[in-house]
Amino acid sequence: MSELIKITPDMKRQFRSETTEHLNNLEKMLMIIEKNHENQDALHSAFRSIHSIKGNSTYLDIKDINHLSHDLEDLMDNLRSGQVLNYEDVIGLLFQGLDLLKDMNRRITDEEYAESDISEIQSKIQMAKSLAGNESAEKKREESVSELLPDMFRQEIMVDVETIDKFMNQVSELAIAKNVLNYLAEMIISGDQVSERSEELGKVSANINKISNNLQIDVMHLRLVKINTLFERLPRIVRDLSQKSEKKIELFLEGGETEIDCKTIEQMVDPLVHLIRNSVDHGIETPAERVKQGKSESGLIKVIASEEAHYAVIEVMDDGRGIDHNTIRQKALKKSFISEKELISMTENEIINLIFMPGFSTRSKTTAVSGRGVGLDIVKNNIGTLNGSVSIDCDQDIGTRIKLKIPVFMSVTDVLITETAGRKYAFPFSSILKSIKVKTKQIHGRGTRQFILFNGTVIFIKHLGKILGIRKKGINYDLRQKNISSENKISDEELYVIIMTAEDRTWGVVVDNILKRDNILIKPLERYFAGIRELSGAALLGDGSIALVIDPIKTL
Repeated sequence: MSELIKITPDMKRQFRSETTEHLNNLEKMLMIIEKNHENQDALHSAFRSIHSIKGNSTYLDIKDINHLSHDLEDLMDNLRSGQVLNYEDVIGLLFQGLDLLKDMNRRITDEEYAESDISEIQSKIQMAKSLAGNESAEKKREESVSELLPDMFRQEIMVDVETIDKFMNQVSELAIAKNVLNYLAEMIISGDQVSERSEELGKVSANINKISNNLQIDVMHLRLVKINTLFERLPRIVRDLSQKSEKKIELFLEGGETEIDCKTIEQMVDPLVHLIRNSVDHGIETPAERVKQGKSESGLIKVIASEEAHYAVIEVMDDGRGIDHNTIRQKALKKSFISEKELISMTENEIINLIFMPGFSTRSKTTAVSGRGVGLDIVKNNIGTLNGSVSIDCDQDIGTRIKLKIPVFMSVTDVLITETAGRKYAFPFSSILKSIKVKTKQIHGRGTRQFILFNGTVIFIKHLGKILGIRKKGINYDLRQKNISSENKISDEELYVIIMTAEDRTWGVVVDNILKRDNILIKPLERYFAGIRELSGAALLGDGSIALVIDPIKTL
């Protein structure tokens, strides 16, 4: 940045925030203009956005952004006045300029800002203006400082995400203290002699519990943002992919008002973009293929968001060719992802879910859309880190639907606290269908293929101790035998079974004891436990003990 540009870090951040809004609006308007050159509202809105960027950069003396926005403003003026010979080329230039401005704006808060070389695009813009008969001197527009200031320094309340995170951590600590107080209160109240003081302690505990819960809910709502902030990126992505793949694609968005944690939004970008790419590359057919099949030339991709209880659901659907089960089978065998014996016993749904295995791809060659041919495992892994789930449904030659389910709130998780081999384990309630007690005589099968009947359905079960590889004297993991664990709190003839469900699959996990339902703050695992794939985190409970959090899908 030149020495003339002397602005404070706060002014840089304010400029970047405001410019981001203008660039997002410009991108949306260009998407509309590309389809309808005569949409005056979109033309004027796009012009105002680029005009505001130019004005703000003039006041702060940000030269490269100012010069490029000035040239783009002239081009936009030609576009809205109808002085353009080739709309397609001009729209392409405006998108190119938009991307350059985005890059500049991203870097504007760098301590050492390096100005961009914009000579190439300036030459292209000048050529476009010349072809339209506009070689004459550019129109001079003068704006007074009074016109620029209201837009640059409009009054608004902005809360830094880092501040909210600190606030959230404090509230979480309060929640832990609340749990400790509740525990002490329970110990005193459950004693043989219930004194007046213990009753008062119970009341205080109940009051703190109420205040803490309300404060926690309010703070968590501070972090919520509309999914529309994520959806706004998709039209441009689909447009670019459509051009690269030479396919005609329409995008339908719904449910942008659904809210989700701001940190989740950031981590949802890659999975969602990957699913869009997958729909374009593998799902949507070429116009000729679609017409031959009796479909419209343009393929349709729908992205619909909704809320189910405390979960946000995002569905990505396309009306393309769907998934060929035979192709999945052949690829899985060819790449040795699975044996032929295993494949025979698999259901159609289990076969489809093989596409989420690391390295699985039906593409033999990379394309401009698929890139390096990275499989859908990136989607499953990213959603898994958010304690979410992925499911898929498809019909060949009709289309594919992939459903993502993610917790709305990321800081506190609703769990079932259990005990196995003397240690506490927490199961996320989002993956629990039901917890039941079964008698050993109700267990069928042998070895690793033991099962129970639940609502008329065969449910394969396995002991958590065996899943985690826990070895302890006196423990026998043959579920049909008595005295499975000395820790069993029911009897030597009954077992606790947690019926789990995720990714359209249902199974059972046997534990020694079920303690209670609780809301916990999940912390990252220490290095000692980090290598255990079935664990996703740890939490401090009210009695001071540690509970290890189970990753449900890894217990399959």
